[in-house]
Amino acid sequence: ETPDDYTVVFKLKAPFSEFDFLVANPQSAPVPQAKDTGIDYEKTVASTGPYKIESHEVGKHFHLVKNENWDPAADTTRKQLPDRIEVQFKQNAEDIDQRLLSGQIHVDLAGTGVQTAARAKIVADPKLKDSSDNPFTPFNRYAMMSVNVKPFDNIDCRKAVQYATDKVATQTPWGGPLGG
Repeated sequence: ETPDDYTVVFKLKAPFSEFDFLVANPQSAPVPQAKDTGIDYEKTVASTGPYKIESHEVGKHFHLVKNENWDPAADTTRKQLPDRIEVQFKQNAEDIDQRLLSGQIHVDLAGTGVQTAARAKIVADPKLKDSSDNPFTPFNRYAMMSVNVKPFDNIDCRKAVQYATDKVATQTPWGGPLGG
């Protein structure tokens, strides 16, 4: 329900303790009930923002184009800038770096920075160094255990996993304390 311009009211069918955490994530958005296909939603996403999905192959890529039904006057937060956005998943990090350096692509969506070889190349070349940036891109990386999935429905199991997890080793691939 949307009783006013600033409120969304959710009425759940059953208690769901992770709900507040789930909807606080940046990738969460309300979906019209008629468009909610549950677990299959990623196959037919309702495009209500500045872009709409032109094509999507789960786990491989998605291509976005400008959404002609989007009203910028009703959505002052987001912008509709490039004509097209192409995102590819499961790409090799070193390949991404080379494509960034050559100008074939413009953004590494993961936002965790270039790998060691590319970093050395950038630092050693004044022209590359001048045209590189390191913007602050807020993101959440998390590992979640659903309390509805065995054996994580057992609190002692969840505690054991938390105790056994090497937090530094988990954080390091994502940039360590600076990005992980």
